[in-house]
Amino acid sequence: MSLRKRTIRDRYDDLGGRVYDMRYTEEQRLKYESMLTEVRVRPDDIVLDNGCGTGLLFEYVTAYMVGLDVSIKLLSKARDRAKDVVQLVNGDSENLPFRPRVFHSVMSFTVLQNALSPARMLREMDSARHGDGVLVVSTLKKSLSKQEFIELFIKSNLKIKKVVDTENINDWMIISE
Repeated sequence: MSLRKRTIRDRYDDLGGRVYDMRYTEEQRLKYESMLTEVRVRPDDIVLDNGCGTGLLFEYVTAYMVGLDVSIKLLSKARDRAKDVVQLVNGDSENLPFRPRVFHSVMSFTVLQNALSPARMLREMDSARHGDGVLVVSTLKKSLSKQEFIELFIKSNLKIKKVVDTENINDWMIISE
């Protein structure tokens, strides 16, 4: 693991689940609600939450889910939220430990800006999703311009279905099919 990735992991481990939730719950809720009006997730789908943090998304999706995060401490808090249909994995968003084409939907909220190679992270997520699956990605507006975010998808050969830019949300969000 690179020094930068260890630093990111350690920062989230130090933050811990309680502080993470206090800081990010409302912001994440707005993103989830915005995107889930655009994306249909069926109860029999398999969904990857890539960079799940404390598992805030689990409350919004009724499908079988896999939550992946680099931080053991955040996953510990996610375990408290995990339903019977949620599995947790400690791992790297740029090197997903899954077979290709496993997930119907792959979602990643506010993780891309932490990637050493955002293009690699997008390719990994694209590889993990089923052929007709949906890819949902958000990144902080302060980390990339809207045009840079769109160009990243285009350079990664991903088809953009919709770009979501909501005033009260600090992220750009893209749905790719």
